Amino acid sequence: MTGRGRLVTIVLSLASVVIPLSGCTSEGKSSARPTHSEPSAAAPADVQTVRVEGNDALHFNPQTVAVRPGRVRIIFTVKGGLPQTFTAPKLNTDSGNVKPGASATLDIVIPRSGRYTFYSSYHRRQGMTGTIVAKS
Repeated sequence: MTGRGRLVTIVLSLASVVIPLSGCTSEGKSSARPTHSEPSAAAPADVQTVRVEGNDALHFNPQTVAVRPGRVRIIFTVKGGLPQTFTAPKLNTDSGNVKPGASATLDIVIPRSGRYTFYSSYHRRQGMTGTIVAKS
């Protein structure tokens, strides 16, 4: 086998290992996968749907979201001219950059009752935070 042939074989071998792991976190759990498209109005019957907006006043609306533990679909929309994120580390959720006027749909699982903080990674220091309160 030539040097170039070996290189192609090595690259393909590495790709077969790296690509399947790309959706996993360091704990091996699948991360929430946001979609940056029109929010889907139809969620499965057992999924709670919550809408949250981020705005130029650097606030979430609502700032407190009440849900039951279980499957939750968060439709995050950015109002105004500043990009935002919806980030909830304890729920392994990050929308990534959401442009002004756009939405991200995040399907997450809330494992148990409790309080879970979310924030915009761009404006957390300015106080752009909120809380998901899960009660059975």
